[in-house]
Amino acid sequence: MNTQSAQENIYSRQWLFLAMVFLFNLITILDRVNLSVVAPNIMKEFNFGPAAMGLAMSAFFWPYTIFQIPAGYFLDRTGLKKGLSWTFVSWGIVTMLTGAINGLTMLIIMRIALGIGEAAIYPGNVKFINMWFKQNQRALAMGFLSAAVNVGLAGSTWLVSRIVFHLGWRIMFLVTGLITLAFIPLWYLLYRENFSPKNAASRVAISNTKLTALLRERNIIGLTIGYFGTNYSLFFFLTWLPTYFETKWHLNLLQSGAFSSLVFLTGAFGKPLVGGLCDYLIKHGWSGTASRKFFLITLNLVAACIAIGAFVPNPVLAVILFSIAEITGQASSAICGATAADISPRPIAAQVGGIMNMAAGLGGIIAPALTGFLLATTKSFYWPLIIAGAWMIVSALAFAFILGKIEPLNVPERGVSMQESV
Repeated sequence: MNTQSAQENIYSRQWLFLAMVFLFNLITILDRVNLSVVAPNIMKEFNFGPAAMGLAMSAFFWPYTIFQIPAGYFLDRTGLKKGLSWTFVSWGIVTMLTGAINGLTMLIIMRIALGIGEAAIYPGNVKFINMWFKQNQRALAMGFLSAAVNVGLAGSTWLVSRIVFHLGWRIMFLVTGLITLAFIPLWYLLYRENFSPKNAASRVAISNTKLTALLRERNIIGLTIGYFGTNYSLFFFLTWLPTYFETKWHLNLLQSGAFSSLVFLTGAFGKPLVGGLCDYLIKHGWSGTASRKFFLITLNLVAACIAIGAFVPNPVLAVILFSIAEITGQASSAICGATAADISPRPIAAQVGGIMNMAAGLGGIIAPALTGFLLATTKSFYWPLIIAGAWMIVSALAFAFILGKIEPLNVPERGVSMQESV
């Protein structure tokens, strides 16, 4: 088989594998969001307040954040097929065991274990996009892939709320864990790695690139700061949006689940649409730098409208504003992921993704805990919404003034040039 036909064969499978990774991300969100839906039920049963639940929610993100870079290193060394298979097993079992908790301490332990298991998700996404897609395809592919977050949030809040309504919250954790375990055979049997013999031989050596060298890269710094802001609002929505509708507008479980699902679902359409437009501009003469930065800056400025939600007079307007913020903010997040794939040499793509997603993990730690603290002290969502909007503006500034030219990093290791391995 000649080189051209081999490449055609490789890329003929890229969209099939993208669909599989989409499903993988969908299941991930199901296992992550289930606690936010049943938070009021668990708080009532075990008699603890918003601050304690905020601590439990943020417990997921501490190990999730800490293990981002180790998880990226692990995937760069083992490949996606084997590495991600192990993660499926770990968090599927943990999700099932969460249904057996007997109080706050055990809940926190289960969320810590889940955070460790799911740490490989985003580094794996960046590595997959880097391996299987060209630059003028990556924003669309990452937009489609990250839309799984929104579809998962919308579908999960709807599905989980109904399982809880009919069977109780303990059975819900059992069911969602079993769904995760059922996906493992499909992934392991069908997925194939994509690297040339040259990359296969060099990926171990290059994956030992010093972390300090990567952390000094300007583009990684800019992406990391910006990605924190775009994900702060996501994790606010992810952990507190159903509770927002229940407590502020006095909606019941099914109503708050429906409103939250609507917000999450609207974001699913914006990611591939805006990502495709970003790629379109590259195909028609824009540089990768101009296209990526234009969308990153503009989208984050628009997403700052989440702060206006502090002043709305009814839940319908809140849904509209939150939907706009979700569409633009998360479309920016998807383009961030594509940009990370753009600048990543293939053998260390998961590590670059892990570094950037550490910032998202910090947002996952701070947003739930800070929101819970502010709710306990002010009895209002005013300041949580204002802070989320402010971070979107900070992200726009980081993308404008720190993020530079979008091109592959060149951080040599043991005599191997990064540019040679892209």
